[in-house]
Amino acid sequence: SFICDELNENSIIEGTTGYGIKATKSNCIIKMDETSKVTSTGNHGLYIDKDIEQTIDGGNYETTSKNGNSIYSNAGNITIKNLIINSTNTAIYLNGGTATIESGEIKSESGNGIYNRSNLTINGGYISSETSYGIDNNGTLTMNNGKVESTSRYGIYNYSYTSIINGGEIHSKKSYAFANSGGKLTVNGGTFTSDESIALYNVYWFGVWDPHHTTTTINGGTFKSTKSY
Repeated sequence: SFICDELNENSIIEGTTGYGIKATKSNCIIKMDETSKVTSTGNHGLYIDKDIEQTIDGGNYETTSKNGNSIYSNAGNITIKNLIINSTNTAIYLNGGTATIESGEIKSESGNGIYNRSNLTINGGYISSETSYGIDNNGTLTMNNGKVESTSRYGIYNYSYTSIINGGEIHSKKSYAFANSGGKLTVNGGTFTSDESIALYNVYWFGVWDPHHTTTTINGGTFKSTKSY
């Protein structure tokens, strides 16, 4: 494992049984250029400890472990920009704390693009999943810009928590662009698009319609679907 002081540009870091990188020191930057690479086959590519203030700037993260994520934040406070993630499992797992996505490409093959249990703000970047949700929100999500999409499931799934969409693009090829299940959703802007289903769907809460649990306020935004219902 490495701490951020020990990382340089043009680094190649491999994790097999442990973490590729373990961030345990605050107020520093993990900065790598486009030639830098962090791979993990046994655990998380980057693990961020509790209450750690961390900026992740650049680098390529590849995770093929079913037990790990490219980035796992254990109640850290992180900012992500300019990096590229390709993950077999969920690409970024946010277990508490805060997170801001400024830019970059975050892709998952068989997990979520981001699983969120934090206070997450998205100001830019591209987040996607091939087989699961672009973002599975179990915390607070504010989206100002960027693009989130899923090939086969919801672009964003808001389960019993809070999402505020001010801008950006949310897309699903085969399912709902945004599904609100027992949560609170406010839409002030942005574009919601589904190629084969519904752009914005309010789901019954545990199978029973209860407006006190599922609420949606629409003040703006664009909603597109190629199929009518």
